[in-house]
Amino acid sequence: MTSKKHIAIVSSILHPRYGGPAAVIDALEAHLSAKFRVSIWGRIDKDQQQLYQRYPQGRFFKASWPHKWFYCKGLYKSLLRCNPPPDLIHAHMLWDYSTFAAWRAAKKKNIPLIVTTHGTLNELWRQKGFHKRLYSRTILRRMFSDISCIHALNEKEKDSLLSYGVNCPIEAIPNGIESSILNVPRNQNAVEPFYPELKGKKRVLFMGRLWPEKGVDLLISVWAGLGEFHKDWVLILAGPDYRGYESKLRNIIFKAHLEKNVLLTGIVEGEKKEALLSGSDIFVLPSRSEGFSMSILEALGFSLPVVCTKECNFPQVDAFKAGIETRYQAVALKEALRRILSLTDSERSEMGARGQDLVCRQYTWDKVAISYANLYNRLVTAANS
Repeated sequence: MTSKKHIAIVSSILHPRYGGPAAVIDALEAHLSAKFRVSIWGRIDKDQQQLYQRYPQGRFFKASWPHKWFYCKGLYKSLLRCNPPPDLIHAHMLWDYSTFAAWRAAKKKNIPLIVTTHGTLNELWRQKGFHKRLYSRTILRRMFSDISCIHALNEKEKDSLLSYGVNCPIEAIPNGIESSILNVPRNQNAVEPFYPELKGKKRVLFMGRLWPEKGVDLLISVWAGLGEFHKDWVLILAGPDYRGYESKLRNIIFKAHLEKNVLLTGIVEGEKKEALLSGSDIFVLPSRSEGFSMSILEALGFSLPVVCTKECNFPQVDAFKAGIETRYQAVALKEALRRILSLTDSERSEMGARGQDLVCRQYTWDKVAISYANLYNRLVTAANS
């Protein structure tokens, strides 16, 4: 009997508070374990002890300075000592220490390396920091020469990587969602036991990390200008605080006198997250930048009509008439929200149904995982030939 190939997944952002990338890693571990021996390697903070329950066999290394690089002492040496070594290393994110450590270990041990960049080179503003320019010149260009394959989430990201000068193979594979989501019925009442204040209100849901890149400040300002809908509708901001940004948002809400029309829930998981998705009427994501949004996929899976910015890189929302794609700009976002709020429940339901059908056809993990497995097998075979 042939033993399973060992895939080492390496990342500094494994905790759910980091949003999409952490959810993708969780799904990969779950869906690929039948075909591969998957191990999880990464950084852990003091408040992230639940990772030991999430990945009982995981190998975690304590966060230490410099924290902005997501450094964790011991990761590189531990990867080197792994015996037998992994057949392939799959690192997530680009600028983090964990990818640097994965690159060094893969190069030293002659192991194929995949890096999923999660949209980190999609926009120029994400590359402008002095430390990133220096890192690019001194390390990143050398790293690209050694990486077996860069994994892009869509064709837009693939184009961005080529424009940046990436000279290694690039493969586009989208994110996915659990097919079980497609069977969850819409239930307006499911959310009320968790948030009684939502009873009798229609709901616009934002779900994601609370930080500037997600455009939450723009969304609140736009919502303040849609006062004609405040009697019947409430805006829900669901997601973890990131680096204290929630306090700034609360201040914006207070100054706009929106305390009764905007609900901040904090991080949501499990039943609470499912209740919000099944019990909301519209999903909105006004991001300045996205790789391939897990939250949009989940919203579509729950048959919610979606309003998103073009910077979310999900043109299928518009193409399949599953919602409205707009620009990252206040007037444009306000008009898009006004349009969808003005539709009838039936018209919004039809949008949601088209979105769910799109996800069912193209974006469930049982389909997407096949593409990952094929890529892993191809690279391991090439390395051994």
